[in-house]
Amino acid sequence: MEDLCDKKDLPARLYKYTSVESAIKILTSETILFNSPENFNDPYDANPPFEFTKLNKEELIKYSKSTSDNIDSIDDKVCNYANKEIQKNFQKLFSKLRHTARILCLSATNESILMWAHYATSHTGVVIEFDTNQFVIRLSKDINYDNNIVEINMETLFKKNDESIEEFHKIYRAKSEDWDYEKEYRAFINIDDKIVDDVKGKTDLGENWKNCYNALKNKEKCIYFPIAKEAIKAIYLGCNIKETDKMSILNIIKGLYPHVKCYKAIKSETSFKLTFEEVNV
Repeated sequence: MEDLCDKKDLPARLYKYTSVESAIKILTSETILFNSPENFNDPYDANPPFEFTKLNKEELIKYSKSTSDNIDSIDDKVCNYANKEIQKNFQKLFSKLRHTARILCLSATNESILMWAHYATSHTGVVIEFDTNQFVIRLSKDINYDNNIVEINMETLFKKNDESIEEFHKIYRAKSEDWDYEKEYRAFINIDDKIVDDVKGKTDLGENWKNCYNALKNKEKCIYFPIAKEAIKAIYLGCNIKETDKMSILNIIKGLYPHVKCYKAIKSETSFKLTFEEVNV
C-alpha cells in the first residue's frame, strides 16, 4: 500500500470533525474509519453526473492494437458504436467501484462553524489534527467543487499510468459547490485482491491489522485502518463540550498521547468566529 502514497500539494495538517464517542474510539483503538460513500449524506458522493469524451478513429485503432481486435481502419458508424460500448462498460465499472470504495473524509480547516455543527455534534464534539506525513493520512487528495458535469477523458483513462488513475479518481473527488465550505480532503481505497493481500501481510503487526484484514476480506462498509500515535498532533474541544466529556478526552491524552496538545474552542465576542485556547493536560 505504500506505493499508493502521494503527499504532493497536501497541507501540513488535516482535521477530522467527530463526536466525542468517535474521538474516543480513534484515540483508544489507534484506528480511523474509511467509510462507504453509500453511507454519506450527499447522494452525489462518488456518484456525480458525468460524461465521457469520445475517442476518435485514430485513438480507437490505437486501443484495438492492445486487444485481440487489432483493426487497421474504422468508419463513422463503427466509431460511434465502439464509443458507446466502451462508455457503457466504464459506467458499469464506476457503478461497481462505488460499492467497493472506502473513503476517509478530512478538512483543511478546524475553524468552520458549520462543520462543528454538522459533524461534531453541534459543537459538543471534537476535532482531531493529523500530520499529513503519516500513513494513511498522506493518501489524501483535495475535493474539486464544481456545479458543472464531470468530464472523463477516455484517452487519458487508457494510458494506464498515474495520469489515468487521476482521471479515474475524478469521480471520487467531485462535489457540488454547495459543499465548498468543508474544504475537504479525502483518502480513498478500493477493496480488491491487492489491498486485501497487502493488509494480510501486516496481520502479524497486531490485532488492529487483523481486524482491518477481516473487514476488507468481508467487504464491510466500515473499515478501520490502524494509525500511528505520531499521526495525531492536537485535539480541539468544542465550545459546548460537556465537562465530563472534556475530562475523558484529557485523561486519554495524558495517558496515551503525551506529545499531543489540547485546545478549547471559544466563541468570539466581536465576530462570528471561533478562537482556540490551550488546555492544560
